[in-house]
Amino acid sequence: MNPQTALRGAMQRGEPIMFRITIDRLREDRRQTNHAKSQLALAFCQAPPAQAHAFALALVAECCAVGDCDESMIMCAQWALETLGKRAGADGDADGEGVGEARESLRGEALRSFLCCCADGQLKLALRVGTLFRLDLQAEMTAEERGGMARRLAEACAANAAAAGAVALLRRWPCLQLGEAVPGVLLPRLVAQGLSSLAISWAEELDGDVQTLVLHACIARNHLRSARALVSACRMGAAAQATLEAALVARLLACGAWGPALQRTGGDAGLQRRVLDAMVLAGEAELARETAAGLGLALEDDAALRAAAAERAARHLPLDLPATAVRFVDDAAGLDRVRAWLEGLAVRGARGELVVVGVDAEWQPADADVGLENGGGDGGGEHPISILQLADAERVWVLDMLRLGEREAGTALRALCDPALVKAGCGLADDVAKLAWACPALRNMRSCLDLARLRTFMGPLANKRGMLGLSSAAEAMLGKPLDKGLRMSAWQRRPLTPAQLRYAALDALVSVQIVDAIVRQNPKLGSRRGLHAYVFDAARV
Repeated sequence: MNPQTALRGAMQRGEPIMFRITIDRLREDRRQTNHAKSQLALAFCQAPPAQAHAFALALVAECCAVGDCDESMIMCAQWALETLGKRAGADGDADGEGVGEARESLRGEALRSFLCCCADGQLKLALRVGTLFRLDLQAEMTAEERGGMARRLAEACAANAAAAGAVALLRRWPCLQLGEAVPGVLLPRLVAQGLSSLAISWAEELDGDVQTLVLHACIARNHLRSARALVSACRMGAAAQATLEAALVARLLACGAWGPALQRTGGDAGLQRRVLDAMVLAGEAELARETAAGLGLALEDDAALRAAAAERAARHLPLDLPATAVRFVDDAAGLDRVRAWLEGLAVRGARGELVVVGVDAEWQPADADVGLENGGGDGGGEHPISILQLADAERVWVLDMLRLGEREAGTALRALCDPALVKAGCGLADDVAKLAWACPALRNMRSCLDLARLRTFMGPLANKRGMLGLSSAAEAMLGKPLDKGLRMSAWQRRPLTPAQLRYAALDALVSVQIVDAIVRQNPKLGSRRGLHAYVFDAARV
């Protein structure tokens, strides 16, 4: 039978299931979906308006009867409503012949379909029905009914999958914005759910007070790119821009990006002092004095600030090595010492001893905004490795990869590829990949151990999901977290500050200490054979 004949026959007989079956046959080949949609549109356009609108509601009723398990029926209903929505007359909102009468005669049934769709969670379908039949919910629903609908939509907004449909209904019919379903309550919640774009889209049509609420919600969640998008989209004023800039500076200070933070102060002495205070708190007192002199500011010897810095240091894991055990390497002589150290460790590993080398790397963030969203990270982009840190339990080498030649560094570090050495780190695959790019000789590094693979042995972290951070692993196994306040500092600057050297050294050393703590609690892991199931080869990443 001709598809059009079958479709029109199903419409005339009021058989939604047969109609859906015909459409399914037309789209058995996924490439024919557009053809099936055009055939459906043709059938609805050729049918009398009253019949077409009534059958569209019949399709919707069938969707409500079977629930969301019949995706094909839902698709047919959506296509039908979309087609009828385009069936208006050529003059703007004017209805084509007979369309207005058809809608009016079916208004009661349309309202029932609308309410049924809302009750079943078919919110996008409800929006199409209500829009097509131009339902006036203020007039056609009682205050009690609107209140109940508002509660259901507020609940739907709490589920990410349904939030967009619920928001669309609330925006289309403001009379439903009642109780918990008002923008001032819902928009900050949407931001907290990670739906900032949806919140911003709605905020554009609302007043400044609600927009300010959304701005503060974005800042509180560290969604700073979203906050910036909101300020731009809503053309918020100078006060909002100042609030955003202060939040951006605070975020940069939290990760040690002093330079970008100073650039954002705009010469404001108060914000500049805030940057200087953050430097002191992070252990960069000498750098703070130099920076203050360059800005023409006096750095006061604030006892309270020094006490706060000491308290902060006490909360975090210290570097328990003498200063002489941390060596900065930027010449051939230093590379020779690193090579001898690695070769000596490899000999011990070949004799059966478990030898762990902590590996970490730092590089300059790609730009001032890297890491601003959701708490940030360790930078990235296309910048090469600035420093490479290697550690055992007794010493740390910090290699200046910007100064050392690729060939010389690769030759000196060749022993690092020896499978007798277990190379440990957090997120090691990324560091190893970048290191292999900088030193091609290291592309075949073997026996690499990402600490995330040992998560099951980390007590309170064993059952947690998401990415494993080195700081949280340190807290779980060593009792204190790492201070990550310098993760976005200027790693390309020379000389590195003492605080940067301590930070870099500890990032490599702590991996060795974490593995040691895990092995003490799980002796079966105390050999390369015991760790075999957890290591990987860089060449296979």
